[in-house]
Amino acid sequence: MAILAFILGIFVFASLITALALSSSSPGYLRDTLTNNMNSYAEDQGSIDIIDNIQTKYQCCGVNLWLDWGRIALGTATSISKNNMSIDPVGNINLNFSI
Repeated sequence: MAILAFILGIFVFASLITALALSSSSPGYLRDTLTNNMNSYAEDQGSIDIIDNIQTKYQCCGVNLWLDWGRIALGTATSISKNNMSIDPVGNINLNFSI
């Protein structure tokens, strides 16, 4: 009986060590995964789905803060000029450009 308790104690101790090791690496893995998905957000539909899902479900904006998006290239900006802008008779401004 004492041998069984000793073996069980070793198993519990090994499980504790494993859980601590895994939990300490989890935040870094999660941060790296989210950062990679944010970096490929503009090109990869899978990343778009993952990030949009997380932002909607957890109501968050980036890996740390919404400022994280300032480091991400989300495509090219289109300039607005009088050549791609018109005003209708009612006074509504229409922007005519493609992405």
